[in-house]
Amino acid sequence: MALSPRHLIAPGVAVALLGSALAWAVLHTRPGVEVGDRAPAYSAWTLDGREVALGDFRGRPVLLNVWATWCGPCRVEMPSIQRLYDAYRDRGLAVLAVSVDVGGARDAIRAYVEELGLTFPILHDPGARVSEIFRTRGVPETLILDGEGRIVKRVSGAAHWDSPGNRALMEHLLTGR
Repeated sequence: MALSPRHLIAPGVAVALLGSALAWAVLHTRPGVEVGDRAPAYSAWTLDGREVALGDFRGRPVLLNVWATWCGPCRVEMPSIQRLYDAYRDRGLAVLAVSVDVGGARDAIRAYVEELGLTFPILHDPGARVSEIFRTRGVPETLILDGEGRIVKRVSGAAHWDSPGNRALMEHLLTGR
């Protein structure tokens, strides 16, 4: 009995579906970077072309924020990040806000920063390596690192970063109490 091309359609579809399911499982079951883990090595470029690495801030707490200019919740939370930075930068808090806007967005990022009066370092990662390295789920997403580079808090979505709870966390990270 000779097989016609019609007889190969169902097995071909089954193989394609199985392959797709396997690919989905591999991509969605990779271990993430979670609270308690040491932050992976990461660096990106400032809008002025200077490379900044997380390792540059060893010994200091870091608020690492992943955002984009088109993200409404990012715009809502940025002023509270600025207020937290204003309150704790002289005591050692580092804030790194990583824009994942695609290439060619530098002017839009600069306008955003100027409009909101942001004074902490703004990094641009148009390839969204930060999202891959930290397994972020969207924007905004923020990780708080202690002075040893361990993740102590991770928040998906906008937050009030100058809230009493977050200020208490900063006090603890800066004083050990």
